[in-house]
Amino acid sequence: MLRNLMKFNLVFCLSFIFLFFGCAASKISPESLNEQNLRIINTRTKAALNYDKFINELIKYDIVLIGELHENKAHQAAELKIINSLKKYKKLDVVFEMISSDKQAKIDTAKATGVSKNALENAIGWSKRWDYAFYQDLIESVFYSDANLIGGNLSKGEIDTIFNGAYPLNGHLSITDEVRNNIKKIVTTMHGKDEIKDERLLEALVQIQQYKDRRMADKLVHSKNLAVLIAGKFHTDKNIGVPLHIMDFDTDKKFIVVTLGYEGEEPNPQEADFILLFKDEK
Repeated sequence: MLRNLMKFNLVFCLSFIFLFFGCAASKISPESLNEQNLRIINTRTKAALNYDKFINELIKYDIVLIGELHENKAHQAAELKIINSLKKYKKLDVVFEMISSDKQAKIDTAKATGVSKNALENAIGWSKRWDYAFYQDLIESVFYSDANLIGGNLSKGEIDTIFNGAYPLNGHLSITDEVRNNIKKIVTTMHGKDEIKDERLLEALVQIQQYKDRRMADKLVHSKNLAVLIAGKFHTDKNIGVPLHIMDFDTDKKFIVVTLGYEGEEPNPQEADFILLFKDEK
C-alpha cells in the first residue's frame, strides 16, 4: 500500500515538475525573431552580439545545449532558427528531452521508410504528455533533413526501475552532495515544503532527474556530429545538470550552454554561456 502511494506521488510530482517548466506564449515564427524582440547576451562579458556572430560562436563547439521553457512558442521558434542555421555549416545530431531513447528504433524506421508528416507523430512514438503542436515544426525540420533525430530521455520502465532502487550513478562532478542538495531545493521549491514530506520520495525524484541528465549527456558525448540538446533549462544548467555529466565522461569534446529566457532575467555565467532574452509575448 505504501509503495503504491509513493508511486502515485512520484507520478504526480514528475508531472508537476514538467508543468512547472511549461510556459505557453503566443504563436511566433523563427522569421519574426529579430533585434527588436530578441537580444543575445554573452553571460560572462554581459555584451550583446548579433545573431550571425552568435551562430559563428556555436559552430566552434562539439556540443550545444539549449535550455528552454517547455511548450513556449517563442523558445521553440528560436530553437528552430538556431537548428536551421547550424545545419548550413555542419551535420547535426539533435537530442530531444521530449523523446525517450527506447523510441530510437521507431525513429530510425520512420526515417528509412520516409513516413509522411501526417503520420510522423505516431511513427516516432511521441509521448502524449508533451503537446506535439509546440514541437512539430522543430521535429519536422530535423527529421526531414540529413540531421539525426535522437531520443534522449528515460523510458517509463527505466523510471520505475530507478524508483524501485537502481544503483547510484558513478561520477565526480555530477553526484556531489552540493549538486544533489541544490536539486532537492529546486524540487522542494516547486512543490512547497509541505508537499514532499517523504524523504524517500524526494531522493527518488532527485535520482531520476540525475539519471535523465546522465542519459542526455551520454547521447551527446557519443554523437558523431555536432550534437545539439533541446531540453528544459533545469537540465542544461551548468551548476546541476547535463554539463556536469558531460564533464564526468572525461571527454575532449567542448560544449556550450545557451539558455532561453525573457527580458528582465539576469545573465548568469554559472548557469549558461549565452542567454537569449525575448520580449514577453505572454
